[in-house]
Amino acid sequence: MSAAIVVGAVSCGSVPSTNYYSLRVPPPPAAAHTPQTAAVLGIERFNAPDALRNDRLVYYSSPTQVGFYDYHRWVADPASMLRDDVSRRIEQAGLFADVELLPARGGSNYYLRGRVLHFEEVDYEGAVSGRVGLELTLVRGSDRQVLWSDSRQAKIAAAGQGHAAVIEALNAASDRVLGELLPPLLAKAEEELKQGAKKSP
Repeated sequence: MSAAIVVGAVSCGSVPSTNYYSLRVPPPPAAAHTPQTAAVLGIERFNAPDALRNDRLVYYSSPTQVGFYDYHRWVADPASMLRDDVSRRIEQAGLFADVELLPARGGSNYYLRGRVLHFEEVDYEGAVSGRVGLELTLVRGSDRQVLWSDSRQAKIAAAGQGHAAVIEALNAASDRVLGELLPPLLAKAEEELKQGAKKSP
């Protein structure tokens, strides 16, 4: 599946058009899941380095030299896109009665924190690549105890030239990172919820 691309309008004169990109949206499940518990998960805003707090595509031409593409942008900043992706995937797992993006009106039984470590094009050390790194932390709401925390990083070479190939590489790297982080997170959450159910009268 190709990455979503939205082309912006062309301004007058010789100013190039701005291209917008997004992460792939996970396909909906074949059938709606019945929530396994009544617990609510609140997902906090993900933190990110200053370079990733805007919508411009970021590239590294060396380990210490950072650049930005002015006419190639994400539809939202990487932290927001990854948070939305994580939210959809956890909701589709059907473990929680509700998965909310914070701030929200209702209270949450558990909280998920995120920190984006990498989300950029890498132009050194061989082939042009997409690199994604993410840290997730699950916190119990009643006492703010950290139940689980882990981080993963993936770097995938672009299968071609141009921005579209880099976007595909970043999508693939995101899929790999979330595919490694979410199963153990959900397993820990399920274990915690079962223990809580046993303690309930």
